[in-house]
Amino acid sequence: MDDVIQLTKRERDVLSTAVKFGWDVIVNGRGVAQWDGDALMPFRAFKTLDVLIDRGYFERVTYMRAEWYRATRKARDLKCSHCQDGRTYAEDEATGYDAPTGICESCGGTCLKPNTDDQRDAAPGVDNG
Repeated sequence: MDDVIQLTKRERDVLSTAVKFGWDVIVNGRGVAQWDGDALMPFRAFKTLDVLIDRGYFERVTYMRAEWYRATRKARDLKCSHCQDGRTYAEDEATGYDAPTGICESCGGTCLKPNTDDQRDAAPGVDNG
């Protein structure tokens, strides 16, 4: 069985943010954890992060007094192949540019491949089987 099916909603939320935006969790020398080092985006789900590290979805990198937690290749391989950042796009004939057409029906906007057997973690509005 694939590990994606066994992830909880909180684990999928943390993983989705890291995969969707390419952000890392950075803990500075003062012990403050933030998404990509931005003070406006604090991070407080360390128990969830420990579980994801144990499963191989995140890795810990230490440099000087700071720590980075970044998504591994295993996590990046879970990215939905039908959308870009959880949205679908189609070419607008008038302008010639891609225009957003809505939230991806395949992943429900999470940008992660959907669960196939577990309905409790399904994104709202998405039928996973």
